[in-house]
Amino acid sequence: MPTLEEVVRDAEKAEAPSIGDRVLSKGGDSPPMVIDGITGDEYIWIYNTKTAERSKIHRLWTQRLNAKLREKFTDGTPIWTTTKPKFEPKRGVLRCMLHAETPDREHYDSLGLPTCRKSNLTSPYQVKRHMEKRHPSEWATLEDERKSKEREEEKEFQRGILNMAKGGEKTAKKFQCLVCDASFDSAIALTGHGRSHK
Repeated sequence: MPTLEEVVRDAEKAEAPSIGDRVLSKGGDSPPMVIDGITGDEYIWIYNTKTAERSKIHRLWTQRLNAKLREKFTDGTPIWTTTKPKFEPKRGVLRCMLHAETPDREHYDSLGLPTCRKSNLTSPYQVKRHMEKRHPSEWATLEDERKSKEREEEKEFQRGILNMAKGGEKTAKKFQCLVCDASFDSAIALTGHGRSHK
């Protein structure tokens, strides 16, 4: 079994982090403290053995690296390896809602929402989670807008029902659902049924 030093020596080198990733302390009134002299060969990639997703780690952080390489899945297999897996990570084709090429981009620009380059999400659930985690205030803005639209549609539906009732419609007359053609004896029953289509 190779030693940790051999594993680190043979691991794929990673580029050094950007200056923002190297800031240790903003320092308040004093200048920020920055790790200096970092080169690409001081970082290596470690890979998730099941997803092939990679993570960057400093080669001199031997305790942390050793701990990561000892982590196991519940089935006892290692979680991390320094050897790049023979398969690529699963990549989706769904875009972030704030992507520059989304159909609603013009509207989002009018709201002052930023753009996002993320375009490899694997499911609608992942799109939602990405929005919640990476763009929480933008997600809240869009959710408020969606809920307002739903409330307005509900009010419009209610107004239509009331207008029908005020127009001399008799309660004996059947009230018909425009979505599924179900019939009801009262506007109140139709309104309750209408909520099931939301």
